[in-house]
Amino acid sequence: MKTKYPHLRRVADELVLKLEAGEQISFQVESAAHDIPVRKLRDAVATRLLNATVKPTKPELHGDKLGDEVIDWAALKQEHQHKFEVQEHKNTVAKERSIVFKDGPILLVFFGDQHIGNKGTDIKRMFKELIMAVQTPNTYVFMMGDVVDNFIVSKLLAKNFTAAVGIDEQWKLARHYIEIAGPRLLGAVAGNHGLWTQMLAGIDYEKEIVPRGVFYDTDQLDLRVQVDNAEFNLILRHQWRGRSELNDSHGLEKGVRMNYPDADIVVGAHTHPGAQVREFVHNERPKLAIQVGTYKMYDDFAKSKGFKPHDRSTGAGVVLYPDGSFHGSRNLLKLYGLMHILDDRNEEDSAD
Repeated sequence: MKTKYPHLRRVADELVLKLEAGEQISFQVESAAHDIPVRKLRDAVATRLLNATVKPTKPELHGDKLGDEVIDWAALKQEHQHKFEVQEHKNTVAKERSIVFKDGPILLVFFGDQHIGNKGTDIKRMFKELIMAVQTPNTYVFMMGDVVDNFIVSKLLAKNFTAAVGIDEQWKLARHYIEIAGPRLLGAVAGNHGLWTQMLAGIDYEKEIVPRGVFYDTDQLDLRVQVDNAEFNLILRHQWRGRSELNDSHGLEKGVRMNYPDADIVVGAHTHPGAQVREFVHNERPKLAIQVGTYKMYDDFAKSKGFKPHDRSTGAGVVLYPDGSFHGSRNLLKLYGLMHILDDRNEEDSAD
């Protein structure tokens, strides 16, 4: 379809260019020159000006701007490398931890999942069994994590309404409990409940309540224990990968078979099945898996999930002999009694 003013677009574009260049124009003059009505020409120019992309003039910026900073790349890389070397050294020395006993036998007892603060925790028994360990000859203690409930993660905050004591009191009781072990405490690993504080606030409070001069790790303790001339390799973790409804120590045994073939004794906690001590053989050598129980005698969470109830057994231990043999038990009273008997015999032999 032909328009009456086919040259209107061209003329309007030319006038827009003149205006953008700062020239003065007269619509009456341009209208007469191009034989286009003034109103139509003015409307065409106005439409083009409205639709034109306006390029704003950028002002001058003074001061510190993004991209102005000077980065010392060499120093940044050096700092990163230093932190790597610190971590590498930490991992190296973690594998060189050892405990030396000049003679034996020695009893090592493992306590975990105390869950101080939970109304289902038998705190009287918890303190009693630790005190008995401290009073037993040649007996030493390891803590296996989750000494407190510490429900500080958002989805579990409501559980604090039914807690036996508040979170602050939980940690105070935990410190008091661990102090009772005194020099008998050789090491501790953290549990997931305690590490919630580190996850949310960057503070490993479980580490803070463990006395200086003992072994501690958030995840795993690799230990070489020497009794006279015999050596035993131990690995302690709060949690082990792999679970089985048919074998409560499956995760620990799997760890030996797949990752730690040189370990003699592996110890875990976390699952609350009741204390389990199981001997097995790998690479033609006897091994021992120790799964500690819990002092949480009434567990609403386990009940709600349909987990099997435990038998109220708590800690467990292993006796290490100078001839390289060992035996473990989930019966703490029998272990304590055995150590008293062995100590009496040693005194009689010394008297002779």
